[in-house]
Amino acid sequence: MTQQRKAAFWIVLPAILVTLADWAMTFFYQPAAYWSGAFDARSEISPLGFRLLGLHPLVFSGFMIVYMLVIALLVFLLKNPWNKVVALVVIIGHTAGIYGWLKDRSYWSALPVFFLVGLMTVLCWQKADSNEQSLKS
Repeated sequence: MTQQRKAAFWIVLPAILVTLADWAMTFFYQPAAYWSGAFDARSEISPLGFRLLGLHPLVFSGFMIVYMLVIALLVFLLKNPWNKVVALVVIIGHTAGIYGWLKDRSYWSALPVFFLVGLMTVLCWQKADSNEQSLKS
């Protein structure tokens, strides 16, 4: 793997991990009726996610896989700083999604999500920056 691809990997990794966490929480917090086949009993704030969950959990999952592949592709194709802008938009959006699932259950225990996502993003992007620096050397 080239240094540029390694850098892109470290840039997109937090976006993918936060998206996966939001996806998992979306499933975890669906009401029992949803998992009994009553897909109209779904719970989701995103209009697109709401519609896809209403069709079937596999439809929603298929979309999420394609969505993450598109994010990764964009980060790998775009140059700095635009690759980080795309990743950051995804990170912020899905961090808000995670927070939305947790805040109603416990506001104070939901707050560390921001710290953990921020820490992960900074550490990964520092790794990306070191790969980019070695590319310039």
